[in-house]
Amino acid sequence: MKPLRQNFIVCIVLLSSSSFCFFFVNFMMKNLNGSIIKNTIFSQSAEIVARALGGVIYMKVGARLSLSSMFMISTIGSIFLIIFYDREDLLPYFIIFTKFGVAAVINMLLIASVMLFPTQFTAAVFGYCNMIGRLFTVMSSLVAELDEPLNLMIFAVVACIGIIFSFFLLTKLPRFI
Repeated sequence: MKPLRQNFIVCIVLLSSSSFCFFFVNFMMKNLNGSIIKNTIFSQSAEIVARALGGVIYMKVGARLSLSSMFMISTIGSIFLIIFYDREDLLPYFIIFTKFGVAAVINMLLIASVMLFPTQFTAAVFGYCNMIGRLFTVMSSLVAELDEPLNLMIFAVVACIGIIFSFFLLTKLPRFI
């Protein structure tokens, strides 16, 4: 039962951080320089591609590497947003990285809940993780309203927490039957 407990705690942290970051990007759109329409189109396009590729990346690379690399992509995107937040012409491209990573992580966590937990616990585990994650997500709208670059620094820290915790995910589990 210890591997299940560890994966449960890690999944809570991963879903909390990815959900926070995902909704943060959506709330942040209105505060960014440049066209809100252009920024939103780039953001949603990145989400569509991430949702399509997230499962493929997860199955090819594995849980730890795929989750950590997607959080890393979001962190890099947010760092570039911090550095170039006054460059309206570059912001949409950095939004792509930021949104792609967190959208892919959410998709990967849906797959991970099925792969990392016995069938009889999967729905309950994902439900509890999602419930706790939504409690942290409430803060994303408040953080998005903070002044730049503080709000993006908080985003980067939360994404880095996701990077660190993704390495604690146990992928080789004993049989529970």
